[in-house]
Amino acid sequence: MMTRDMNRRLADDGQGTQSVRQAPLLRLLRILQAAMLLAIYIPALMAADGVTREAADAAHAKLKSIRAGAFQKPGIPGNIESMTVSPDRIHVSQQESNSLLALDLAGAYPSGVSAVEVEFQSGRVVGTAQLDFDVLKQSSPTPVPLVWRYLLFGQHALRVEGQLSGNNGQGEFKLEELTLNGYPVPQLLIDVLMSLFIRPRFPSVKLDEPFSLPYSIDSLTVMPGRIEVAGSDAAKL
Repeated sequence: MMTRDMNRRLADDGQGTQSVRQAPLLRLLRILQAAMLLAIYIPALMAADGVTREAADAAHAKLKSIRAGAFQKPGIPGNIESMTVSPDRIHVSQQESNSLLALDLAGAYPSGVSAVEVEFQSGRVVGTAQLDFDVLKQSSPTPVPLVWRYLLFGQHALRVEGQLSGNNGQGEFKLEELTLNGYPVPQLLIDVLMSLFIRPRFPSVKLDEPFSLPYSIDSLTVMPGRIEVAGSDAAKL
């Protein structure tokens, strides 16, 4: 009887020891399994919100339709499944906008400007970019005064935040904040940057002043993650 009990205890101890030895192996297998799942799903999740060729093509198709007179005649020319449209409005998502900026428009940026991105919030737009003042000064269409040649140099992270809206064929952007490397830029320096690098290239650009919406666009509305442009019923046949 005693021998039988001892054998049972030894067998139980052996199973317990084996379970203890297997525990680290099981944990390792679970970690490897989790790592494999992350490797599979993370790229897909990133692609859902990031830059893709498909999103850039969708944005290009929508802009092409607007330029072709989408708000001047009933309907949208062509049958593009990726377009979120109704007879009088078109939505362009944040992903589509950033994909177009990164894949199709990067070559059109002024020298010294790169990595342009936008974020659409409720009634607001946040834009970011990388600036290289040394390259901007060299490529400026007009001479940069000597004092600013010495004060503006190197690479910096630009962030612009403001309210964007449009109604009755008129748009307006109200600047709320402009920062370089996270530090707010005073209005005096904003005016200098505008006069040195923006107006020589884009003379019609003016902050905090209404501007005409092109291509018979009647209204412009910024929503979280997308922007909507719409035509007026009067512009339709």
